[in-house]
Amino acid sequence: ASQGAIVGGASPNHMIDIPENSSKEEVKVLLKACDDGEHGVLATEVKVTVLSFQEAPPGMCPYVVLAGIPQTTNESNDFAKVCMDACKEAAKQVGNLTIANSSTDGVACEVEGNKQLTCAYLRGEENQVSLPDPNHNVKNLRYQLGGGSSPASIGEHVFDPQMLKISGIATELWRIDDYASDALPLRLASASSVEKIVESDFDDIGNLAVTVLSLVFMRLRSYAANARVLPWKQRAIYTWATLLWFTSFHCPGSTMLANKRNMLLESIGLLFLFPRSDVLHPRRLTSECNEHTYGFWRMMLREFNVEQIIRIVDRSNIRLEAIFASNLVTARSHTSFKGYQQTFPEFLKTLKQGSAGATPGPVHVDNDKPAVDQLWDEVKGVIEVVNSWMLPFLKVFGVEEGNGLSPFAVAIEKPSDLLALVEQFFKPPKRDKRGNSTLDDDDVAEDVDLLEEEDLVEEVSQASNGVNSLPVGVLEHHVNGIRQSASDESIDDDLILDDDEDDATTATEEASNETFFEAGAQSSAFDHFKRLMRCSDIAIVPDCALDLIKLVDLGKLEKGAMSSAAHFKSRNGRWFSQKKTSGDTAAVDEASEALITIQRDSLIQVKCKRGRAESVENYRVLALFSKYYNKWFVSLEDSFPWTGNPSAVTNARVLVRMVKKQAGSNYKEVTLEAGGDWGPKQVFCVVNYKDIIGVDNQLVEV
Repeated sequence: ASQGAIVGGASPNHMIDIPENSSKEEVKVLLKACDDGEHGVLATEVKVTVLSFQEAPPGMCPYVVLAGIPQTTNESNDFAKVCMDACKEAAKQVGNLTIANSSTDGVACEVEGNKQLTCAYLRGEENQVSLPDPNHNVKNLRYQLGGGSSPASIGEHVFDPQMLKISGIATELWRIDDYASDALPLRLASASSVEKIVESDFDDIGNLAVTVLSLVFMRLRSYAANARVLPWKQRAIYTWATLLWFTSFHCPGSTMLANKRNMLLESIGLLFLFPRSDVLHPRRLTSECNEHTYGFWRMMLREFNVEQIIRIVDRSNIRLEAIFASNLVTARSHTSFKGYQQTFPEFLKTLKQGSAGATPGPVHVDNDKPAVDQLWDEVKGVIEVVNSWMLPFLKVFGVEEGNGLSPFAVAIEKPSDLLALVEQFFKPPKRDKRGNSTLDDDDVAEDVDLLEEEDLVEEVSQASNGVNSLPVGVLEHHVNGIRQSASDESIDDDLILDDDEDDATTATEEASNETFFEAGAQSSAFDHFKRLMRCSDIAIVPDCALDLIKLVDLGKLEKGAMSSAAHFKSRNGRWFSQKKTSGDTAAVDEASEALITIQRDSLIQVKCKRGRAESVENYRVLALFSKYYNKWFVSLEDSFPWTGNPSAVTNARVLVRMVKKQAGSNYKEVTLEAGGDWGPKQVFCVVNYKDIIGVDNQLVEV
C-alpha cells in the first residue's frame, strides 16, 4: 500500500484505492484479496514511454519519462497507441511541435502495432512512423548469423560462425553472456574482428565473403542510425542497401524471418525520417533512451517493485538533470556499465554535443498534409539508386530471382507499391519448390520459424489495458521548460563544461567513454562503399569490406595490409578428397589406431528429406555448436568424439554443407542455384549429433 492506494497489479488494476478511514484490518483484508488474485494478476514488468526531443538547449536533458504501466510479461496492449494519441493531442495544444515517430525494442508483442502504423503512414492516414529499435535488431541478427539455431545462407554460400573462433575473436563476442549490451555486437562487427577473419587465410572464399560482409553490414546499419554527423542520404543508402542484403538470406529452415520483418519496418521508418528538415539527431529516434532509462534505474536498485519504481523515477530525473546541467560524472569505473549501460557514457557525450554539425534532410514537412507524399520523391530516389547497385552485387554471391533475391529489389514507383510489398512480406512465404519434388501446390506456405528465439512471448493478450488517456500537461511542461531554457541568456555552453578538478574524468572513465559511431570518415567511407558495390569478383569482396569498416569504425585506413585475394585456392564448386584412413570409419573398430572425431571438414552422413522422399546424403562439417545458457553457440571444443552411438554426446550439433560423391574418392560441393534440384534446407542445415548416421575422415581440397 502506498499513499492511499495498493499498487503492484497489472493494468487496469495497477492502482486500487484504499477507502478513506479504513482500519488496519480492512486494509489487510484488501491486500489478501489482491494476493489471491481477486483484483487481477500481479504485474511482472513495467512498460515505459520515454519522450526524446530532437532539440534541447545546453544543460537540459533531451529525454524524459512520460508514463509507465504495470503489465504481465510481454503483454500486447494499447498502451503505445494511448501514449501516441496523447502526444499528438499535446502537440496540437502546445503548438510548433511535431511528433515524428515511435520506436519499440522489437519483441513479438510490439510488431503488429509497428506494422499497422507503418501501413497507415504509407496510405497517408498517419504522419508518424513506428520502427523497431535498430540496435535491438542488430543484437538479434548477431545470434541468427552466429548461433546454432539454423543456417544463415545467402545465394550459394553461408555465414560460417566457426571462422569467428578460428580467427581468434574474443569468446565473449560469439558465445554470449550479456544479451542486453549494445556494445558487444559492435565489437564483433568491428574493424579488428573483420581484419582477424580476413587475415586467417580461409580457403572458402564464398563463405568468407558472406561472413565478413554480414559483419560489415551489421555495423553499417548501426552507423546509419546512430552516427551524430553523417549526411542524410548516406544514412538512407546504407539502410536500404543492408536491408536488401539481409532480406536476401534464405527463409526455408531459418529463424531469421521475424527479424527480417523488424528490419523492414525499421528501414522504412528511417527512410522517411532521414530526409526531414526537423530530424537533426537520428539516434534520438530510436528506443535507446528507453534502454538507458531502465539501466539507470537498475544502477540505483537492481530489482524493484512497482512502489519502489515510483520513487526511483524521481531520483533518476534529479540525477539526469545534474548530469546535463553541471556535467556530473556518471561513474568512476568502466565496470559500472554493463548490459544496456555499456554505451551510456558515449550516449550522454553525443547528447551533450547538441546540434553542432548536425545534417538534417532537405524536406520541410507540413503536418496538415500527408507526410508520405511530401517525402516520397527523396525516398524513391534512394531506393532506385541502391537497387541499381545491389542487384549486380548480389549476383556475385549467386543471389538472383529464384535463389533468395530480396522481394524489395524491384521497381517501387509509389507508396502503394511499397505498402503492397510490406503486406506481402508479413504473409507466410511460399514454399521453395527446390528440394520438394513431390510437392505440386505452388501456394503452400513455407515451413519457417516465425518467432525470433531471443524474443519468445511468454504471454500475449489482445485485450485493452483500460488506459484511455494521459495528461497533456506532462508533455507541455517539458516543452515549456525547453523554450524557457532556450530563451534564458544565462544558459550557455559553459554549463556543459567541467572546470572543477575534483570532478575531472578519470582514466577508467575515459575507457568507458568508448566511441562507437563518431570516428567514421564520412566522405572516404562512402567512396569505399561505392567501390564495394562495384565488386564483380567475390575474391576481392573481403578486402573491400575490410577497408570500408576501417573507415567507418576507425576513421582511417592502415597502410601495409596484405591483400588476401591471392590466398584463396578456389571460389565456387569446390572439390574435395578424403584423407587416408586405416579402414572404414563409419562404424568404429576397437582396434583402430586413431579415434574418429567430428570436426571441421569432417565428412558425415545424414538423412535428408526431399518432399516426401528421404535419402542418406553426404555433408561436410563447417561449424560445431554446443548449448550455453540454453542457446546454441560455437563450441569451445574443436571436435566431438564419434563412437557410433547417437546418444554418446548430448547438447551437440553441427552446421553442414551437402557434398556429392564423384569418381574415386572425390566429393564436390552441391551448388545452391535457381531451378536446382536441392533447396536451402537440404544444401545447408544444422544437424543434431543424435541424427548423424556415419562419420568418415576429414575432407581436404583437391
